[in-house]
Amino acid sequence: MSKAINLALDTTKSDINNPTYKLRQGDGNYQTIRATITANGEPFDLTDVSVSFNGTTAANTKVIDYNVVKIDIQQGVIEYTPNKQMGSSVGRYKEAYFRFTKGDSTATTASFNIDVTTSVDINNEDAKDYVSVVDTVVNQLNDTTKKQLAHSDEVINGHIDKLSEKIESTTQDFNEKANKATSSVLEAQREIDSKLADTKQQIDRDFSNTNDRVKQLNDALDNIKADEPNYAHLNKDETFSKSLRVLNGLYVEQKINTRDGIDSYGNSRLHSGLIVDNGLASTANFSVDGNTITGKIDVNGDAFLNNGALIKKGLTVNGSTMLNGDTISQKIDANGPIFGHADIVGFESITSKKFRDVWVWDNGLNAHIWRNGNNVQCKISGNLLSEHPNFTRLEWNIPVGFRPIDEANIVAKVGWSNGIIKIYPDGSAWNNDTAFHTENNSGGDNSAFGGGSWLTPDDFPA
Repeated sequence: MSKAINLALDTTKSDINNPTYKLRQGDGNYQTIRATITANGEPFDLTDVSVSFNGTTAANTKVIDYNVVKIDIQQGVIEYTPNKQMGSSVGRYKEAYFRFTKGDSTATTASFNIDVTTSVDINNEDAKDYVSVVDTVVNQLNDTTKKQLAHSDEVINGHIDKLSEKIESTTQDFNEKANKATSSVLEAQREIDSKLADTKQQIDRDFSNTNDRVKQLNDALDNIKADEPNYAHLNKDETFSKSLRVLNGLYVEQKINTRDGIDSYGNSRLHSGLIVDNGLASTANFSVDGNTITGKIDVNGDAFLNNGALIKKGLTVNGSTMLNGDTISQKIDANGPIFGHADIVGFESITSKKFRDVWVWDNGLNAHIWRNGNNVQCKISGNLLSEHPNFTRLEWNIPVGFRPIDEANIVAKVGWSNGIIKIYPDGSAWNNDTAFHTENNSGGDNSAFGGGSWLTPDDFPA
């Protein structure tokens, strides 16, 4: 190793006249840098301190090398011999300094100059980043991998030889046993085929006897049904002579005629009409797509009559009733809503709830509004809690179902003051010509009263 270049570096970054470290492209592992480190002029204690060289070449590649030797720990003297990677790029280093790390603390020296001159050596490597720790780990991994692969080859080859011998022995033994098993299987197959043929003949004989027995039972059952007074019997004209009871729903594609009645405990769906002379009771939903003529229908679920119904005596429905065709009835009792998609005609009467009401409010100037048919009544009440100037909009918002056909005027009185409130088809309400106050209304108090009426074109509110 040649004579070292001596540097004096301070962690306060103060300028110290240091010589330039020069090397030619491709040089390395030769000339040593001996640096004395101070902290504001005092020796830098290197006890338990990790030291690294950090540099940026003229080609902007990074060099980080931890191969720094501590010569005098107490006096802060170190030596560093640059490797060949430091001379890979021609030109002056942009940064060159030493870094010191101890626990969470880090310090660096002032930068010093490193110049790399050109070399004509064609074997020089291109510049690349260099980190000594990473480079060392990579080399160790490569050596370990090569040793492990060599050992693995020996182990694998030994296992393969043993496995080949075992496979050969097992194959020979298997072939001997397979030949014996094939002979046994063929013998068993012949015995099975013989027994299957015998079993098939027996099944054919039993099936023929069973069909004969089923026919005898059906004939006997028909005779029992004909004599049973409470059992529905299908006549030749496809009508039931007695009542029909269904425990789990009735689904029919064609029309049903019964002279007595039907009791259904499940959902019923009839696609082609129902004619019942006496009555029908259903404890679940009931739906008919065709014409329905019946004496009376009692449905505890929803009823859907999709193509009209002529009901001679009445209809009682505990759920909603959907009538999509013409419906003619003397009486309909529905605990839920009735929806008619076509005309509903009642020979006697059809009644429904025609009354609805609502309240509107504006700081003590309140109104109770109710509707009966198309007629809407309004009654004002309350005690004013704030001023209500004239020609201003009230906070009332008349809901749909109660709005007038055209502008409507109602009388409003507060104390002894009289005025007009205008109601418009959009639901807005305006105090017209008189201001109402929280006190002294023409000498009167703040009590509000009055009212009026109008007609509405709205649909009846739900």
